[in-house]
Amino acid sequence: MIDLQFHFKRFLTIKVSHTYYADNEGRDIKFLPTRETAQLINKLGFLLKQDDSGLHILCDGERKEALHYKLSRQELSFSFWMTCNNAYFRNFTAIPTEHRNSIFYFSNAKEKKDDLQKGEFVSAEDTLQVRPNYFDYQLADAKGKLELKDDEDQVIVSRDVDAEILPHTTFENLPEGKYKLYLNDKEKEKFIAIASKVSQPPLGLVEIKFTEKMKKEMLAKIEEQAELPQYNYEIKFKARDTFWRYMVVPKYVRGIQDATIYSEKKGVSFSKAEEVKLVNGTNALSFSSNTALPLMEYSDFHFQLRKKNGGNANKVLIRRLPVPPIDSIKPETREANSKVFSEIIIYV
Repeated sequence: MIDLQFHFKRFLTIKVSHTYYADNEGRDIKFLPTRETAQLINKLGFLLKQDDSGLHILCDGERKEALHYKLSRQELSFSFWMTCNNAYFRNFTAIPTEHRNSIFYFSNAKEKKDDLQKGEFVSAEDTLQVRPNYFDYQLADAKGKLELKDDEDQVIVSRDVDAEILPHTTFENLPEGKYKLYLNDKEKEKFIAIASKVSQPPLGLVEIKFTEKMKKEMLAKIEEQAELPQYNYEIKFKARDTFWRYMVVPKYVRGIQDATIYSEKKGVSFSKAEEVKLVNGTNALSFSSNTALPLMEYSDFHFQLRKKNGGNANKVLIRRLPVPPIDSIKPETREANSKVFSEIIIYV
């Protein structure tokens, strides 16, 4: 928890939740302010604090003059790169398995709700293509007026282009952030520009813009010498549902072709044993769940491997089957709505 000392008060919070974690908090998520935001926060005398629940921006109650000055003279916004300390975050999160050249983008600019994602949980709708801030744009058969606009719809670059004369145009030294490309006033592309030297793209970009409503509220409070209003936003991630597949290798126990997987949870069952070969040529029995099951930090599923032991009795071979690891998931196809499997090899 954050210890709010002296005269600092919580001003803005970006909470991150994730159903995978036992405490429903996105504790592996971290926020890094962009250079412009870091400079603005320093000028305003704000503080940044992070804990397992998310990011907190604290305001110095005795340094509101700088904020009043900025609010009354220019548009303000905070931008943060979202990073993750868990290498398998995309594996256990309900997002598309195909994510090359894209990251998440969250903004409060056009949303009336406190959730920053577009749906109930983060999804493919919250992703944008990534480009370096120096790139060549192929014009194909383009001809006319090409405009690059920032997220405030301000024209950053305007050029007359003709692919027959020059097949590409170059953009360089773009400030990091969201952009839109227009050809003859028709939107062609949205993307996020990041520094060309970044070897690994961040997980996402979060932008909190000071809307007109927020500006009026803050200016009124400052002029009344009252505490600033508090603004709270949330980003909600959901755990991925996968079809659990147990690959049982009979190394010590024989005659398990009629083995079954028993589930204590109603509505969850597994297919009958199917004889398969592993990549190394070993024979195994494959059991797949008939429904997709959520991946969880601490699973509450209780599955047993059983086999007939004469008559109708069942012998328990494994009292509690392990949970499939999150370091490997296997989409059935490359389609966005493809089934995704979690596999684990069991020796009995």
